[in-house]
Amino acid sequence: MSAIRRLFVPVVTEACTGTCGRNRSLAGDFTFAWANREGVPLVLSGLHVLVIEDDPTIALYLNDVIQRAEGTVIGPFSSLREARVFLRTAQQVDAAVLDVNLTDGEITPVLEALRARGTPVVIYTASADLPRRIADRHTDLLVLQKPVQPGRLVGELRKQTSGGGLRETAPIRAALG
Repeated sequence: MSAIRRLFVPVVTEACTGTCGRNRSLAGDFTFAWANREGVPLVLSGLHVLVIEDDPTIALYLNDVIQRAEGTVIGPFSSLREARVFLRTAQQVDAAVLDVNLTDGEITPVLEALRARGTPVVIYTASADLPRRIADRHTDLLVLQKPVQPGRLVGELRKQTSGGGLRETAPIRAALG
């Protein structure tokens, strides 16, 4: 068991004080809160998380997890084309969860644009390894192999966005070409 899996655990409660919510989700209607072992809430409150995933079931799952953690989902987008069009709008994106292989190509141009912008990125893929050109260029990229527990995904997003605060939301037209 990895250190992250031990640190970030989902906590389901009947009554909640603090940061939690009552939501209808893929898992039904319940009150929840995610916290680490010290009881610090793991939430995405106020964060705008871009989701790019071409599998509708996984996209729905990611949407559900992020919303239950009080984040705002941007998308989900299922194609490289849709994602590139969105990124040209220069809307606020605080973090991104990206699948690598989409129906119309590899995520590389979107990944490059987000990294140029300083947006934290979590790769969420079924592949055991990243394509060589991505792995060589982005050695510090966080890669989670599907499936991942909701608490781990939320914890990793929170960790990625808390290091330097919210990221700049400047236009990225140049990076998209």
